[in-house]
Amino acid sequence: MSKTLTSASDASDASDASDATYSSDAFPAVGNDIFLTIAANLDLHDLVRALRVCRAWRAVLDGTPQLWSAMCERTWASKVYVPASLRAMAGGLAAIEAAAAEERKRLLSSKVRDLKELMRSMHLNDGLVEKGEIADAILDARQRAAEAGTMTERLLRRPLMLVRPGETQPKAALRLSLADAKRTVLKEEELINLTFAVRLRHDGPLSEVLPYDPWWQGQGSGTATFKASGFVTFQWPVDPEDGTPLDPFAAMGMPLSEQGLGWRLDEGRIVSLLFNGHPGPQEIVCRHPRTWGWVLYSQGTCWTSWPMPAMEKDVSGGYPAPGRCSDPLLREEVLRELPSDVQRGF
Repeated sequence: MSKTLTSASDASDASDASDATYSSDAFPAVGNDIFLTIAANLDLHDLVRALRVCRAWRAVLDGTPQLWSAMCERTWASKVYVPASLRAMAGGLAAIEAAAAEERKRLLSSKVRDLKELMRSMHLNDGLVEKGEIADAILDARQRAAEAGTMTERLLRRPLMLVRPGETQPKAALRLSLADAKRTVLKEEELINLTFAVRLRHDGPLSEVLPYDPWWQGQGSGTATFKASGFVTFQWPVDPEDGTPLDPFAAMGMPLSEQGLGWRLDEGRIVSLLFNGHPGPQEIVCRHPRTWGWVLYSQGTCWTSWPMPAMEKDVSGGYPAPGRCSDPLLREEVLRELPSDVQRGF
């Protein structure tokens, strides 16, 4: 995959450096329809190679945004995380406007209390009362932050600012997504909008509680949601026999309040969990190189921003636990190898 990513970036640079206004038939004798039909069936690596053949081929390929929209869909089909702004960009300006309207609708569906907490975190005046005014103030602040912020902030909130001259929006969306897949620093805005699956690790200090973790019993995993109010709340599968939540924290004698645990994101690299304001476990932020999803882990737990891959039975007898994760990159002995911005010592 790394070869494909590198080639895509190199080809994009070469294409943008060329004369973007050049236009000609790739095959004058038969026209471009057959050429584009063939190109639509190429994989990303071969399509990138086609861009380098000649100016005529590049002009036809670059001038067909539908081709790049389809390539976005194919490339992203197996990915669990692509910034929503890039998915909207792949659909053109109308999709971007629809995504902005959907974001405002999502904000308006939030509780006023949560909106005010979000405003405080953005250092905005929280004295506004009307929900519409609060939502508009948040959106305006995000736009100003994107215009003056980092490349990541622009990518997440105003990706149109990163489109290169002569580049179609779908092609820019694909280029930016390939670059974003290498990013290992998580933004607070992303953390709040993701739902994480949670399981315990069999090789850590919580291994004795595995019988109370639903994932290890083949009954699904708990989920965690990070709130703008500074708390993370959990939901657990229910025991089919007595209807009680399969909550390993409660089994450890640590029942959580309705608010849940506190949390703090440290420079996008570590999520610190807080027990009544006191420091608790520190979850390292990682990126899955195949699915592009976000992974958090500490000595005791593993979290994924998509449904936790299923447990498979281990027939080797080499594990103290009854199985292991079906995703090889999420097994206990491999977690520390995931791409991260943190130097890990365990």
